[in-house]
Amino acid sequence: MTRVALYARVSTRKQTNENQMEKLLEFANARGYEVFSQYEDVVSGADKRRPELHRLMIDAKNRKFDKVIATKVDRLGRSVIHLQQVFLDLERWGVQIEITDQPIDTSTPMGKFTTTILGAVAEFERDLIQERTRDGLSRTVAAGTKLGRPKKDLTPYQIAKTKKLLEENPDISLTKLASNFEGISRNTYLGLAFKAGLITRQKTGSSGVYKETPKNCDVNNRTIIDGNGNSCYGCLEHDCEGCDFWNAHVNKGEV
Repeated sequence: MTRVALYARVSTRKQTNENQMEKLLEFANARGYEVFSQYEDVVSGADKRRPELHRLMIDAKNRKFDKVIATKVDRLGRSVIHLQQVFLDLERWGVQIEITDQPIDTSTPMGKFTTTILGAVAEFERDLIQERTRDGLSRTVAAGTKLGRPKKDLTPYQIAKTKKLLEENPDISLTKLASNFEGISRNTYLGLAFKAGLITRQKTGSSGVYKETPKNCDVNNRTIIDGNGNSCYGCLEHDCEGCDFWNAHVNKGEV
């Protein structure tokens, strides 16, 4: 006996899946299908979060049923591209799709032809999205807007806390200093602290204070030596692990 999964979806809480599910149950019983489970989502068509559809796909991948039944094709997918992906995944897992109100049954030649047409439409939709994205970026650049992430800075709280920590313990290592700040990596914090003028980059003596950026630092080739033959500590900014300074100090948490 063919095991089936029944899927229904409505857009709002004011609606109910009862009518869809009743029709699906009648359809399954009339054909002698064994209903494995019922999956019901209450989300809008554009919403990516569909917990019941997600559960259905997991069960399909584990081959807990042979066919998915829905009343309309738009109940399954939020877009042509998404719908095609659902069809392809189910086909890959050996699970068929049957739509009660539309002539779609992927177990038949006409159903497979419908899937092919669906794939062509999805590719066309992807091309349109890419073209609109490129056009939008071109207009943005032409208008003088800078692309990419906005530059980060330390928050006023982080600046005040850094100053307090340095006042209380001028000899604190940079690693320990950075460890006092959650939600930000050490390298990011140190780079922003240097940018704010709170620390400088080259170590002097045993303190955690850094001087100006050393010269002739070839980061790409990992020659972490300045013009005077001293370690330049570029790894604290660029994370170029492997130099003598990194192995001797940074990697041991001494800086």
